[in-house]
Amino acid sequence: MNFDPKLIDQWVAIWNSYDLDQVPKLFLDDERVTYFSSEKEGAVKGFQALMDHHREFGFVEGGKASPNKLFDAISVGRPVIINEETYVSHWVIDSGYGMRSPYYDVDALTEIIKALEIRRASLPEYVTYARKAFVEKYTWAGLETKLNMLFSGDFRQEESLKKVR
Repeated sequence: MNFDPKLIDQWVAIWNSYDLDQVPKLFLDDERVTYFSSEKEGAVKGFQALMDHHREFGFVEGGKASPNKLFDAISVGRPVIINEETYVSHWVIDSGYGMRSPYYDVDALTEIIKALEIRRASLPEYVTYARKAFVEKYTWAGLETKLNMLFSGDFRQEESLKKVR
C-alpha cells in the first residue's frame, strides 16, 4: 500500500474547517480500531471515541464558517470564494453566491480567479442579483414577518416559512 500525500492535505483541511462530518471520510469507522492522538496523551479506542475526541477540540457538524463574512460579501455584491470542506459551501453554490475550492488546492483557486476575471463583464448583473437577494432574504426588513411568525408560535402560515428554509 502506497502512501498518498493528499491524505495529509485532507487531515489539515479537516482541522482548518473543524467539520465533524469530514472525520468519517478520513478515519476508519470501526470500533475495534485504536487511534493515538497528537493532541493529548493516551489512546482513543474506537470510532465513537474518536468523534468525541474531535468534539472536545471544538469540531461541529458542518464545520465552523463565519456566516457574517458571507453576508458581508453578498450585501456588497461580491462573489464568495469559500473552501469546499465547510457545510455552508453547498449553500453558497446552490444559491449562486460564489464558488468553492478545496482548502489547500492552489490550482483550483487560481482557476476560480481566472473564471471571475473572464466573467468580469457580467459582475454588475451579479451585484444586482446579490444585493436584491440580501435585502429580500437576509435583512430584518426582509425577514421580520417570517421571524415574528416563527417566534410567536404561529405556524399556521407554514407555507411562507418554507420559503425561508
